[in-house]
Amino acid sequence: KDLLVRRYAVPVSRIIVLPSGTDLQLFVPREPEACRAEWGLSSEHLHVGFVGSFYRYQGLETLVEAMVAIRRACPNARLLLVGDGEAAAELKEQAERAGLMDSIVWTGRVPYERVPRLIGAMTVCVAPFRADRGETSPVKLFDYLACARPVVASAVPSVAQIFASESGVRLVPPDDPRELAEAVIDLLQQPEKRAAMGEEGRRFVERQFGWDRIVERLRVWLRDSEGAPSHAHSHVL
Repeated sequence: KDLLVRRYAVPVSRIIVLPSGTDLQLFVPREPEACRAEWGLSSEHLHVGFVGSFYRYQGLETLVEAMVAIRRACPNARLLLVGDGEAAAELKEQAERAGLMDSIVWTGRVPYERVPRLIGAMTVCVAPFRADRGETSPVKLFDYLACARPVVASAVPSVAQIFASESGVRLVPPDDPRELAEAVIDLLQQPEKRAAMGEEGRRFVERQFGWDRIVERLRVWLRDSEGAPSHAHSHVL
């Protein structure tokens, strides 16, 4: 929004900034054991999960490093990585050096409609964005929360602005494997806290971040803009 105003002189009244959101009909709470059975995952393990493209800005190297401490504190913890991308080979080399290959499940790319059942298999979901990522639209966080899973995420500005208290998200400093590990371990060791955060997160996205709510905000904005003076930039979304 600031760039459009500064560089292109678009009037502020002609700009609406809508957040990311999630499909609340597709991403729903599911029974973890059934989801794990579907994917051949052990019911004896606690699964720390990530969904997304393996770009470097995702901070997955920090997550793999944190997994060393997580496994030490919770020997039955496993890392479930859903996706693929440019950093995949580096991550596997890092995991090999750290002796973690037997503690990581690599699913590769998965069709979007099947992702909710993988999130359903996760015990704790993570979004360890790097500090240098810049502005981000954290779609995965809304998907995690819609599935009623507790989330640990980096407190980069665009995430911290949305996910404050009572959102089902625990924020940690980016690029800090120790803080990330401690937050995940805390949740792995407290099932009641996980359940409460999961329920809190589902309510949070239902109130504001389902696609139906976001579309309604757009409709209201367009309706209220009818009859406004014409401008070279009719509307910017």
